[in-house]
Amino acid sequence: MRQIGEVLRRTGKLEHGLPDGMKADEHGNVYCTGHGGIWVISPEAVLIGVISTPEIPANLAWGAVDGRSLFICATRSIYRVSMSVRGASASALA
Repeated sequence: MRQIGEVLRRTGKLEHGLPDGMKADEHGNVYCTGHGGIWVISPEAVLIGVISTPEIPANLAWGAVDGRSLFICATRSIYRVSMSVRGASASALA
């Protein structure tokens, strides 16, 4: 696992895609659009991983009846990713 700052220091710049849409899951992990897809970052600011997307993502939202679908809005498409976690509710973040 790498700290976010280490990832950005490698190149000194963000490649294709900029941080934009952000959402959290039920465990407090943050999902943010960025280079290569959706960056998943722990509450301790550790990069957990990147959900790769075939297009540059612009925004994202949790949805479906059970709250376990991550919808990703990209350049020309909308993607749905089934997740093992739920999106955070607004009341849980307060």
